[in-house]
Amino acid sequence: SSSSAASDVYKRQLVARQAAKSLSRSLITQTLDRSEGQLEQFFNPVAAGLGIVESWSRAGLLDTDDPRRIRGLFLPLMARYPQVSSVLVADERGREYMLLRTTGGWLSRQTRRDEWGDRTYWLEWTDEQPDPVESWRELDYDPRRRPWYLGAIARFESDPRPAAPTGLTREAYWTEPYTFFTTKEPGITASIAFEVGDGLRRVVGFD
Repeated sequence: SSSSAASDVYKRQLVARQAAKSLSRSLITQTLDRSEGQLEQFFNPVAAGLGIVESWSRAGLLDTDDPRRIRGLFLPLMARYPQVSSVLVADERGREYMLLRTTGGWLSRQTRRDEWGDRTYWLEWTDEQPDPVESWRELDYDPRRRPWYLGAIARFESDPRPAAPTGLTREAYWTEPYTFFTTKEPGITASIAFEVGDGLRRVVGFD
């Protein structure tokens, strides 16, 4: 009968819709799992890199007043982590060293708020022309006011555990998306704060 045929068609449509929903859920789950895995592959090395830099600082290798040594450490590190656009090391005096990867080469900036005020010292070079070009710039910049610094210090104060023999002493702080000061590009920063033997609080950040 026509009513029986209509019922069979309805049942087949219902089964088809249920199968489509099940397949859609499965595809969405697979996509989310794949995306999460890709994000972990992107972000997890950043936390590992912070642990490496922290261990360097504890070994006395990250003196913001010795940019040549810091540059020698950071260049191969950034080559290992291409997702990192810049590395920053700052302390509570307002001193900072930044190494930035540019389209054509590299840029570094030294800040010493306690000595130089708004004056900042810059070096710019490329792999083809490794001799850096020096310049001084007036800049209303203080690393201690930046979100990556403030967030890492706040986390340190809430969890001031002593140094671990290896790895990070606490979970890295991740900023919300914001505008980078130097490049004016959007991004996020992972950072960690700690104290070393000289009693100064330092923050290391990866953009």
